[in-house]
Amino acid sequence: MKTFPKTALLLLLAVTLFACKKEGPAGPQGVPGPQGPQGPAEVLSYTFGARTFTGSENYVLKGLTQAKADSSLILAYYNPANELASAWYPVPGLGSGSAYATRYLVYGGQQSNEYIFSLRVMKAEDQKTPYALPLTFTKLKIFIVPPGKIIPGGKKAKPDPDDYYAVKEYYGIED
Repeated sequence: MKTFPKTALLLLLAVTLFACKKEGPAGPQGVPGPQGPQGPAEVLSYTFGARTFTGSENYVLKGLTQAKADSSLILAYYNPANELASAWYPVPGLGSGSAYATRYLVYGGQQSNEYIFSLRVMKAEDQKTPYALPLTFTKLKIFIVPPGKIIPGGKKAKPDPDDYYAVKEYYGIED
């Protein structure tokens, strides 16, 4: 029976010690870490349903400005009706069975915040003559991918690769 008070006393002491928590003053600010990677780009995605057409078809891209269209990569893919729903063909490129070729033109619409994606279907043999048979594309997806960084081109000569500072200036890299 004498061990019970000792055990209870040790238990009470342990609970008291663990319950008390003292915090000291905040330490000095550390050195900032390196710049992290750029976040995900604001990619615009347009999806259109089934359309049957001959030769060409226009798709309106609402919310696309000239600045965004001029500086972005435009990618398009379609699913022909005679293919599996999971088959995606790129534009430009040869179509199903190499029977036709696709290409596109993008130009400003009637409103300032819209562009027209004009899909053209040509004969595969010469890729100049419009394809005369009706085609059905069950889906068309268009992606507008902005650049992570724009580097001005032009007549600026490439820098000497042995000159660190010239390379930094040419590519617009900061320390």
